[in-house]
Amino acid sequence: NEKFSLVVPALSNNVIQQSSRGDMYFNTAGAAPFFVTQERVHITQGFGNQIGVQQPNATKVNISYGANYAPIANPIAMLNLGLDAPTGPTGGQRKWMDVGTFMCASSDNMYVGLKNEDPGGAFPPGPADRMDAVINWGDNVANPTPFGPDNFRFIFTQLQNPATATGPASTNGLEAMRISPFSLTAFSTVMYTGIGGDPQVNLYGPLQNSINPTQTLEVNSSGATTVAGGSSGLRFTNLNASSPNTPNVASGNVLSVNANGDVILVPGGSANALVGAHNGTTVSTLTPNFVAFGQNIAQPGNPGQLLSNREIPQNGFNIQYIDLAAPVVGTNRTSYGQPIPLVLSTKFYVFNNIERIGGSFEMDATNVPFPATTLIENSFAARIFSLNNPSVTGIGVTGNSNNLISKANIGVSGSAFNGNAENIGVFGNVPLGSTSSGTAINYGGFFSAIGAGTENVGVYAEAANGSALNYAAIFQGDVLFNGNLSGINNVITSDQMFKTNIDTISNALGLIEQLQPKTYFLDTNNIYGMRFGSQRQYGLIAQDVMTILPELVNITTKPAIYDSTNQVLNPAVTYKTLNYNAFIAILIRGMQQQNITIDSLRTQMNTCCASNARTQNPQANQTDVTLTNAVSIVLEQNVPNPFAEQTTINYSLTQDVVKAQILFYDAQGKLIKAVDLENRGVGQLNVFANDLSTGIYTYALVADGKIIDTKKMVKTN
Repeated sequence: NEKFSLVVPALSNNVIQQSSRGDMYFNTAGAAPFFVTQERVHITQGFGNQIGVQQPNATKVNISYGANYAPIANPIAMLNLGLDAPTGPTGGQRKWMDVGTFMCASSDNMYVGLKNEDPGGAFPPGPADRMDAVINWGDNVANPTPFGPDNFRFIFTQLQNPATATGPASTNGLEAMRISPFSLTAFSTVMYTGIGGDPQVNLYGPLQNSINPTQTLEVNSSGATTVAGGSSGLRFTNLNASSPNTPNVASGNVLSVNANGDVILVPGGSANALVGAHNGTTVSTLTPNFVAFGQNIAQPGNPGQLLSNREIPQNGFNIQYIDLAAPVVGTNRTSYGQPIPLVLSTKFYVFNNIERIGGSFEMDATNVPFPATTLIENSFAARIFSLNNPSVTGIGVTGNSNNLISKANIGVSGSAFNGNAENIGVFGNVPLGSTSSGTAINYGGFFSAIGAGTENVGVYAEAANGSALNYAAIFQGDVLFNGNLSGINNVITSDQMFKTNIDTISNALGLIEQLQPKTYFLDTNNIYGMRFGSQRQYGLIAQDVMTILPELVNITTKPAIYDSTNQVLNPAVTYKTLNYNAFIAILIRGMQQQNITIDSLRTQMNTCCASNARTQNPQANQTDVTLTNAVSIVLEQNVPNPFAEQTTINYSLTQDVVKAQILFYDAQGKLIKAVDLENRGVGQLNVFANDLSTGIYTYALVADGKIIDTKKMVKTN
């Protein structure tokens, strides 16, 4: 019948503490003031495993989180840390999580240990001797949510420097690698792995807009990837310039290896890649429908003139003009109408000196088969690119109209009115991953109106009012404006359908008292190109508000502005902004609280003045009558009211009342206190409310189950 013992084995200096009939528990008291005893450590003999094969007599140690969390009841591994994990099909536990450490917080878990791969599943392993070392982590879902997914990360830290925002000395440390799960469908999950730079500084994903990797393997390069020859961060040590190589004949950009073995991007047509082939050779498997001709047509006996019309059936193949030499004015170009002037460097020159409707050159891409039956998507009348990498400024399309006698001059005009679901007159796009002249700024469209006219408009947009949805402009993302914003009917989204955790502003007056309104002038000569007015301003300082209402302060960055030679005109600047709209609600609530106090004081003053007027200014025809009832039940108004810390309530009870109480309620009708009244006759109740929040409260006198009277009292700071 022994349950517990301290044992000293014979011929031994060791002292053994043992539980002879069951498990061993180690409990400690919780935090003050209740000191509730809680389980901290539990040593079991292998039972309690509800999801897999139990291992009798196997050591299982549970170290519970405590702090009012349920202790671990389902030990899996030899060492279990944290909270009790869900079991069954919805849990992250597996029966092979045995020899190792299992850590869990709710449904998020991690296992480090051995995984038995023996076909028989026996322990210890059978003849196959398959015990793999594994690191496992689990999450309740793999889809991205506002709180996840839960990633697997490698973080390096060193001696902490609180002033450092990033890097190994910062609070979060320096991340070297993360593995992120992502669910494509309900039962299809893929793993994306990112290595290299800290994603808190250098984001992953297209256009570097994601903190999680979005490919099977994504390298967050620490090298200069925005300049020619920049490293991708991927290196093959034994694959470098001294290794045997194969000529590259691809026409587009390719990945190559420099002399150090670093993987780099080589643009098509550069000195590091052979672009194009000769004499009708197929160029690359990347473009199978491609034939390049490098033979000069101006051979002896062949002046290169066409003596008759020529038709070229393409038969699914393409024709491409290739310039293998460096761009030189007057060479390697194609013209239509007349020879290209030597002073021009254009690659394709169109000229027609006969004036006609439609312009000197027309291109049509309606893609309507004959007879017309269907429309083919993505039809382009012309696609014009500027891909000259060394150029300071690349312009895809430029339009100019300067006819002085014309009533209206239009540089570029775009129209789409075919009645489809979506028509785009002009579309501007910066492809994913693009950079502009070595900077991180990309403009899908750039509009400027800096003329000397009486009215200059950079962008003018208009929408008809004939249908239900008409917007002159739609912006998907944040909008930064540098200058004055004017307009009418400005509105802010405030529909309840988009709001959660709605609550009442409880201490508006206290917040208003802490705010520090200022008067000031804005710096109109700043180096950042911020366009401020010169008038005196009235408002708040963002740094002051941050100590009171930090959720109303936002951080905004204005990017740098460059000229045509890529020189910085105005440097980038990061500054704080305020959500002034939120102060409207605080002021409204403050006025409501103030009106409650004013109304209560007005009531007391009127009562007091009326009483004084009666006693101090008696009239000749005035008669005072005092009525009393010694056996009545009375509940009087608390005095003072409003009150800050203490108030007094007087009452009277008849002797025949068996049970009497005064009940206190908050503004929502929730009972916060019930006080039994033991004495009969006239009584007094002293109410102390130092810790009671500001607001309106109700108290009621209940005698023998009946509500006799109800009054309100106001608590202030």
